[in-house]
Amino acid sequence: MTQADKRSLEEQLRRGEPVRKSALGGADLRGAMLAGGVFERVDFRRADLSGADLSESIFEGCDFSGAQLVAARLDHGTWSKCVFESVAAEGVQAVHASLVECRLARLSAPRSDLRHATFAQCALRELDLRACDLTKANFADCSEVSADFGRATLLETVFVQGDLSRASFSAVTADKIVFVKCAFGARDFGGAALPRCQFLECDLGGARFDEAHLQNCGFRGSHLVGASLRRVVAPNALFVEAALDDAVLAEGLLTQALFAGARAAGADFSGARADQAIFIGADVTGARFIGTDLTYADFSGARLVAADFSHATLTRTRLHAVDDRGAVFTSRGAALGDDPDLREAEQWRPAV
Repeated sequence: MTQADKRSLEEQLRRGEPVRKSALGGADLRGAMLAGGVFERVDFRRADLSGADLSESIFEGCDFSGAQLVAARLDHGTWSKCVFESVAAEGVQAVHASLVECRLARLSAPRSDLRHATFAQCALRELDLRACDLTKANFADCSEVSADFGRATLLETVFVQGDLSRASFSAVTADKIVFVKCAFGARDFGGAALPRCQFLECDLGGARFDEAHLQNCGFRGSHLVGASLRRVVAPNALFVEAALDDAVLAEGLLTQALFAGARAAGADFSGARADQAIFIGADVTGARFIGTDLTYADFSGARLVAADFSHATLTRTRLHAVDDRGAVFTSRGAALGDDPDLREAEQWRPAV
């Protein structure tokens, strides 16, 4: 493409005319002013759009395979059913960009500004998003999210229903990330700082959170069977209705953590500090609380069958209406047993 052709394209867009079914493959569009344009089924394969301004543009069914988008401006742009394969896009600015039903593979976009960007129903394979700013970005219903998020900023970022088993989150700056119905597999989050993050109904079976910082994190309804959370720092964390069978939480800081309705059969809480933790209605059959600090913890209505509380601190621990058949206690004299008034209230039914 000559400079005259480039200027002609810019003038076409200034007139508000859409670009349809054009062949711009291999075109030199460096620094082009293409903002606000409408592009339908345009071939951008191997085009050089480095430094181009594509902000507030609409792209439908376009192919950017092999293109150069280094330092391009993509703010408020919309891409629908587009293809980005083997694309170099380091340092792009794509604030509030929206990609829907797009295919991205081997796209390299480290150090890019992707704040408030949306990826909906996209296939994301082998993406390099290292050191990107993904504050308040959204990944929704992406069947696969195979990406390197190393050192990225993930503040209030949302992932909904995606396979993240091949994603890397090493050394991310994270706060209030929300994961909903995501699959992680045996992901290693050891030592990670993930304060106030939410894992809602996620598959984390076999995952490792050893020594991770999970203050105020939520794992409601998540699958953590066989997970390792040894020496985890998780005060005020929520494990409500989570599956923690055979999980290891030994020596963790679990002060005021909530395990209400959780299933933690065979789990190991030995040596943990779980003072004021709530286990109401939980199933901890065969679990180990050896040497655990359970001061003021509440096990009301919990299933403690064959659980081991040897040498546990049970000062004012509530053991109201528990099923403790076969449970082992060194001493439970400091614990609170059944509350007759509460039991009467729980059994009350309105007259018919």
